Amino acid sequence: MDGLIGRPRRKEGLQSGRWLPLILAAMAICTLRTSPVWSHIGAPYLVAVQEPAGPYTVTIWADPDVGNGRFFIRVMQGKQRAGAETAVTVRVRPASSAMPGQSYRAEAPEKGGMPTFLAVVPFASKGIWNVSVGLDGPAGEGELELSVNVTPPFPQALTTVLWLIPFALAGLFWWVAVARKRSRLQSEISGRHRGETDHGREQWRSETSDEGESPA
Repeated sequence: MDGLIGRPRRKEGLQSGRWLPLILAAMAICTLRTSPVWSHIGAPYLVAVQEPAGPYTVTIWADPDVGNGRFFIRVMQGKQRAGAETAVTVRVRPASSAMPGQSYRAEAPEKGGMPTFLAVVPFASKGIWNVSVGLDGPAGEGELELSVNVTPPFPQALTTVLWLIPFALAGLFWWVAVARKRSRLQSEISGRHRGETDHGREQWRSETSDEGESPA
């Protein structure tokens, strides 16, 4: 009989390591980018998704670095994207300050280019800043308020390394899980073959012994 018959099947799931890389990658992303208000490393991230601002709906990506902060703003009026006829202004001030802050006009999207307004803000220091996005267009006026965490710019090489480390670890753990599973499977196959060989030898000895006996 097959040496594997009668054995309980192994449960697939976390024990097999199938989901381990996805879990590690998700944990790494959540750790590095749990909230745009608290941390920023790398490319622009979403700080507002289809938020209402008067008659408009606004989606914003932020890259709030000290000295060269950027906001990519997509403005929708119904199902249509707002263009150069709509004025977009970004006003910023430190959260710890009672000053009115400074305003910066966002550049309208160009034809054939990115369908977003671009506002460049030279943040003077790191920390939490309050941001107010004002809209003024044919449909009327609107305003959206939010906060971002301004951080010193990271060197590009360091940023790349930081982003690659979690995925490299996920790949390593996946490789280890696959290697262990393959080794376990090979051990089971070897055990089955040894069992079949031992069974065959015993049967051969039994038959040989029966043939060698003379009738009484």
